[in-house]
Amino acid sequence: MGFNASAQNIKDVDCKVFSKLIISPEIQLVDCRTPEEFAEGHINGAILIDYKAADFKNVALEKLAPERKVAIYCRSGR
Repeated sequence: MGFNASAQNIKDVDCKVFSKLIISPEIQLVDCRTPEEFAEGHINGAILIDYKAADFKNVALEKLAPERKVAIYCRSGR
């Protein structure tokens, strides 16, 4: 099981587009911040997958369905 995250599949969108995108049941919403940042506040329904964690890839493979699109957000927007 794996993911295809080539550059051609990744799109950067503005807040307006993102807010419309994440209301779709087809989208998996991922918050890639730390657990502490997540606890300070997050979008309802977001899945926490800490990008700083050593097991980031394993957690992503476990929690996400590879056939569904993913919308990711973080604190800095990078």
